[in-house]
Amino acid sequence: MSDQDTALDVRLSDRHDWLVGNYGARCTLVSAASVLQLLGAKAAPKRLVRILEEHTRWKENARSLSELLPFWLSYLGRLDRGIEAAARAGGIEVKSKTTFIFGMRKIQKAINSGSGVVLNCIWAPSGSFSHSVVAFGYRKGTRQVLTLDPNDATERWTRKRRHICSVTIISAPQGQ
Repeated sequence: MSDQDTALDVRLSDRHDWLVGNYGARCTLVSAASVLQLLGAKAAPKRLVRILEEHTRWKENARSLSELLPFWLSYLGRLDRGIEAAARAGGIEVKSKTTFIFGMRKIQKAINSGSGVVLNCIWAPSGSFSHSVVAFGYRKGTRQVLTLDPNDATERWTRKRRHICSVTIISAPQGQ
């Protein structure tokens, strides 16, 4: 990765000790908890994830549509409210916004501002189906985003923008 063709927030790319490892099928939740850790949340990572589970109505062994539907519908606001509640429990204030309609400029602007970005992917850069990753850099002049995967703590470039189905931007209020 050369400095000439990437725009990276060095603070994010130097260390990944803030990354919460995935356990079970919680990739969106652990990615959001990772961003909260990065932004300074002081609560234990599993506590942050537990708060997100409660807000999104996540279930460990959901198998039927009736069990999965409440979680999927969480993108209508429960995920964002859960992220904000978990942040408060960690001693910080954030604003979270999940959107299905976005452009690459929006992702790049969020990364440049120091906001945390969670990409919810149909196909993740690792090849995993229906997976979420943390975005922390991008390649200038392209639509490629540098991601960190909570499954294996590996940095990978996105291959196709159309594989990203939603974006959650988590930002600290100005002056915090």
